[in-house]
Amino acid sequence: MTNVEEKVNLPGIALLVVGVLAILGNIGSLIWQGLTAIPAMMSLLEYGTSGDWIAFAMGQGWGLAMTFIGIFMAFIVVFAGVKMRQLSGAGIVYAGAVIAMLPCCGVGVPCCCLGLPIGIWAIVTMQDEEVKSAFAG
Repeated sequence: MTNVEEKVNLPGIALLVVGVLAILGNIGSLIWQGLTAIPAMMSLLEYGTSGDWIAFAMGQGWGLAMTFIGIFMAFIVVFAGVKMRQLSGAGIVYAGAVIAMLPCCGVGVPCCCLGLPIGIWAIVTMQDEEVKSAFAG
């Protein structure tokens, strides 16, 4: 293993871990949304008006949309970790590191204490001259 590979190995693995944790957190969110939606739907069937149904659908729709966006963004973080360890795709590595730092869309929310320092670590590692030249050539 070369010096550059050693430099990018741990931050790359850390990005992978943050991405996988975010995926698992979002899958848990999907399960939770499903479990809480069923009793609410039963209540709406019995007592709800059309306005209640619209509010319910909009709330559930927003939650599902954010969860699926979070899963997509978490996959970008995982892909960035893989690419960082392969010393290719500097752009996706930077994008994944920035996404890992975001406290939104489910990537940073379950992992915000991890995502911020790991994203910073990945970006600082990418700024190293040896790492830059390895990604360039």
